[in-house]
Amino acid sequence: MQSFKINFFVLAFLATALVYAKDVYQLDCVAAKVKEHAKQYNHEDILVLFDINGTLTKPTDMPAWDKNIKFYSSNFKDIIPKFPGIDHMKFQAAVTSLPASLIHKQAVSIVSSLQDSGVMVLGLVKGKTGYVDGYGRLEHIRYEKLKNLGIDFSKNKTFEKFGIYPKFLDFRLTNAPRFNGNFPVIYKGIINSNSNKNKSLSKGAVLVAFLKSTGLRPRSIIMVDDKQANLESVEKHVKSHLPETKFTGLRIRTKESSKNAPMNAQLFEKFWRELVERALSRSN
Repeated sequence: MQSFKINFFVLAFLATALVYAKDVYQLDCVAAKVKEHAKQYNHEDILVLFDINGTLTKPTDMPAWDKNIKFYSSNFKDIIPKFPGIDHMKFQAAVTSLPASLIHKQAVSIVSSLQDSGVMVLGLVKGKTGYVDGYGRLEHIRYEKLKNLGIDFSKNKTFEKFGIYPKFLDFRLTNAPRFNGNFPVIYKGIINSNSNKNKSLSKGAVLVAFLKSTGLRPRSIIMVDDKQANLESVEKHVKSHLPETKFTGLRIRTKESSKNAPMNAQLFEKFWRELVERALSRSN
């Protein structure tokens, strides 16, 4: 039963957080917001942060969609305990490796144009870090999957100008706590928070660890995320660490098709059973 509890919460990261009574935006408003801030700050003093899963991408497979996971969550109680050999990290790797598609077609051009404009652009995710037998590094899987969709956060000349490019490409944030034996990692422009449930590795806490580690002090931070709780976490930590920095949180409206959802329960269970079986069979 303990095995189930661990893995059930791994799956829970896919589910949508509670909806708050806050403003929501379309992704194409990000460029306009940057242009607005650029009237007051130099481009190189502006940091734009993008969440990935749920903001830029969504799983291709319907059983991994938020609405189906939330609707059929009790089914995991029947599935996971039948595979006691599946551990937390291998299950995480299997979920991270699921194919994804872009939620917004214009995401590629939006991110690319921001990078070309000279502002600092990074990904900021809750995702776990570390090496998993049969899969490799979780942060590399995450980067490659997004790169194959046309978005590459490693392309940013501003970080080269500031002389922190090596840290920007692959750097463990050892000034943050470990979780599961691993530190948060910035990998090719994506800050992987390695988040845990006690919030010591929230997006806000890890972002501040990154800023302290690199010495960066952006005058404006614009964060794009589909979950209000993440925006509030980052705002809280930024205000504490850089009280003079202007923070703007943009909660993006996601578009998840309602066609054929909730899906057939048997197909849903079959998908997750087969995922676990494949994960158990993988090795170097």
